[in-house]
Amino acid sequence: MGFCGMDPDRILFMDCFAGLSGDMFLSSLIDMTTDGEAYLRKELGKLPLEGYELKISRSSRGGICGLRFEVLQQEGHRHRHLSDIAEIIEQSTLSDKVKSETMSAFAMLAEAEAKVHGEPVDHVHFHEVGAVDSIIDITGAMIMLEHIGWPHVRFSSLNVGSGMVKCEHGMLPVPAPATAELLKGMDVYSSGDPMERVTPTGAVLVKTLAGGTSQMPSGKIQSIGIGLGYRDGELPNLLRATLLSDSRDYGHDQCVVLSANIDDMIPQDLSVSMERLFAAGALDVWFEQIQMKKDRPGIKLCCLGNKPDKDRLAAIILRETTTLGVRSSCVSRTTLARSIDTFMTSLGEVRIKSALSCGKILKQMPEFDDLRRIAEEHGMSLPEVRAVLAGEKFTPPTTVAKEEKKGYSFDLPADLHKHHH
Repeated sequence: MGFCGMDPDRILFMDCFAGLSGDMFLSSLIDMTTDGEAYLRKELGKLPLEGYELKISRSSRGGICGLRFEVLQQEGHRHRHLSDIAEIIEQSTLSDKVKSETMSAFAMLAEAEAKVHGEPVDHVHFHEVGAVDSIIDITGAMIMLEHIGWPHVRFSSLNVGSGMVKCEHGMLPVPAPATAELLKGMDVYSSGDPMERVTPTGAVLVKTLAGGTSQMPSGKIQSIGIGLGYRDGELPNLLRATLLSDSRDYGHDQCVVLSANIDDMIPQDLSVSMERLFAAGALDVWFEQIQMKKDRPGIKLCCLGNKPDKDRLAAIILRETTTLGVRSSCVSRTTLARSIDTFMTSLGEVRIKSALSCGKILKQMPEFDDLRRIAEEHGMSLPEVRAVLAGEKFTPPTTVAKEEKKGYSFDLPADLHKHHH
């Protein structure tokens, strides 16, 4: 039996220590189900595509058993435009979500190829990625993700390999140009003997399904699948897919901290710098009092951001402040799941931020902007507003049925106002 109808609070983690390709991704998903091959063949039969045969076999790499997926085709490497692939996908009887996710992936491939070759997207000829095997790999990946219930997909840092790869345009360094374009902003490294370890189809799956890389999340392991590559070497050429149930306890991600020491700025200008960093996507911005050379008091500007935003945030600090340099360091962050809901109270609408752990609310806090607005509207002090809200039972206007079903309680603790003094 497969995983149809599974709980959506699941995470599929792909361990890309030996690389990532479309066929490895697909075979790992087939391997973690008992009926995956039959389901995949049935669904791929809905594509108006001929001239190929699927070969799915069990083998091993580095002594680890897994599944190998191959597409045997007669047409060779036919050149197709994005519109040709769109016609194939749209004429199929696959589900709307499989169609849209597949076309999102090919659109991203087209954009990457267009940038590499300096052409409009609709002029791009797909070469290797326009062949039948690439269409099957990407469409098949979406088919299998639907079969296991569309879990949240995450990827480890990507081992891109090294050396040279033979492309339509000759021998080029690894990663191939379109692959490198797709991997912008992601964590990559090179390990093992020289070979192309991340293919264009592998890179676009990361871009489409996750947008980046992360560490393995916490959760309970439900199933494991092993997809095998076509080569072996110093590293076992395999991809491990792990399906976890989301404990909804703690989240883990990688961030960057930027900092700069400043001793010659007007304080009002510093506040503008903070505003512009937040507007650019900073997760947090703060100032620290420091003592600088010649006994001058100074300010240390600190900014927490997502790794892909590092260069943009650093540019803002350099432009908006008097500093001549910005330091950066990578940090790990552990977070609680959170939600913001709007409640109707005797004083009007209030947004409440809830911190969740294992599906239960650990703490709740009203949004300060709402507290200030209510205080101004009613001529009350902030402590008075908090005291009134602490004594009320909140009823969400639109989500009460859903949240009560989860067992959430929306009563603010009676001592809520104590947390704000």
